[in-house]
Amino acid sequence: MEWVSLVTLIASVLSSIAATLAAYGAITGAKAWKASVRYERRCDAVTAWVGGAATFRGRLKFIYGGNLTWPEDKDEIEYLSAHFWAWVALWPSVNASLTGEAKVHAQRLWTAVFDEYREVMSGTALDRLEAAVEAVYNSELLHDLYKNPH
Repeated sequence: MEWVSLVTLIASVLSSIAATLAAYGAITGAKAWKASVRYERRCDAVTAWVGGAATFRGRLKFIYGGNLTWPEDKDEIEYLSAHFWAWVALWPSVNASLTGEAKVHAQRLWTAVFDEYREVMSGTALDRLEAAVEAVYNSELLHDLYKNPH
């Protein structure tokens, strides 16, 4: 009877160790999966935003005047605004997915674009808005975010 008790005790200890290792493995796997999903979402958000910048910059090329005035340039203003606000819709996911220096950099770029858009809507030159949007598209830091997983 003592022998059976000893075997049962050893089996219980071994199963406890195995359960602990399995739990640790599950937690580690869940953390890795969560980091992987976070990385994929960040890459998707940044890629869409940078691509949106390229698209919006291309749309700016269709506006030929140096300044926009209402109501003379109503069609151009509506065209520009529609594409700008479509690009704006991508910003919240980018802002939520970035951290640290990348977030500060993206926010700085975004603020510059938004300020230039506001100036364009006030009647100033389109060149500065185009340059601000191009800065987003050409940002090496943002490109590196989805090229390098670490």
